[in-house]
Parts: sequence; C-alpha cells; structure tokens
Amino acid sequence: MKDKRKGSQKRVVRKLTVEKKAEIIEVCNSRKYCDKSPHEIVPLLLDEGCYIASVRTIYRILKEENLVHHRSENRIRRKRSKPPERRAIQPNKVWCWDITWLPKTIKGEFYYAYVIIDIFDRSIVGWAVHEEESEIHSRDLFETLSRGRNIVFKYLHSDNGVPMRGSSLLAFLSSMDVKVSFSRPRTSNDNPFIESLF
Repeated sequence: MKDKRKGSQKRVVRKLTVEKKAEIIEVCNSRKYCDKSPHEIVPLLLDEGCYIASVRTIYRILKEENLVHHRSENRIRRKRSKPPERRAIQPNKVWCWDITWLPKTIKGEFYYAYVIIDIFDRSIVGWAVHEEESEIHSRDLFETLSRGRNIVFKYLHSDNGVPMRGSSLLAFLSSMDVKVSFSRPRTSNDNPFIESLF
C-alpha cells in the first residue's frame, strides 16, 4: 500500500536518471552547442531527429550544475564598472570632452570637432576642428589650453575612443596630475553633459 501522506517519499516515474542528466550536460557542453542557450539547442537537435529533454528541463539541469551563463572556453565578458562621479564645485576642476562630426558641403564627408567643456557652468573651454580623428590632435588641444590660459584642472572625463585613450595624451595628462575617467562602451549617459551639448 502506498503512503499518501503529505511529505512522504514518492517515486517520480518521469524523473531523469543520472545517466540522462550526464548526457544532457555533455551535449550542452559540446563544441557545437556550448555557445547556445537551451532555446536554441532543442530545435537544432530536433532538426537532426534527436530529442533529449525539454527546454525547461535543460535549463533546470544546467542551473543545478552552474552552467546556465557560460559554458564555452572563450573569455567571459567583463562587467565594466560605472565611472566615478565628480562634483564640480568651482570652475576648472572637472572637464569633459568628446569629438563630434561636422558635415562638409560634400554629402557623406565630415570634419571632426574636438570640444572640451567645464562641467561647472557648461562653458566651452577649448575646441578644434580637424579632418581626421587622432590622439595627436587631442594632445595638441590640451597642451595649447594649459599653455595659453595657465589653467590647471583636476579631473577629465571622456568617451572610450582611440583619440581619448592615446598614450601621448594620457602621458601629458598624467604629467599635469589630472585624474582621467572613461565612459563604458555604448553608454552615452556616462558622459551626459557633452552629449547634450552636441
């Protein structure tokens, strides 16, 4: 006679065997499917005339083995932390800058406007227009600003582009004791003041 009381041991007929679970894990970790989610794996297996388990079951088994998120040998994508927030309590302390396109009279061709603003009052403290993006133009702009007006700023924030991360520019800013921060990729809200100006 079966024990039907609540909490009693029950034999689940459809419960997967240890061997079946091992097979599912092996298939999901195989070279062919290691970069795919169970929602992709099940239809691909069905195309080959093979059914090992439902999407939900595969998710459950992968979760038990901590394999839901990353199963391939490729490098895991790094989570980029939010850049530090700077408070501008007086002029010439916190600057931000970026490069934008200025259309030429010829359709599809552009100039590049290098623009630096002071976050305190949103004023433009320096700018230059060139025909290409280059870290040399970036460094020259900051050298001209520091030389011409004898301005010493403490913090500089910019996007993550090549002209912003150029070694000669970073070396120059480091020599002036300027702390530099960068926006996260594809996150315009990290540099809102210059973006709103553009």
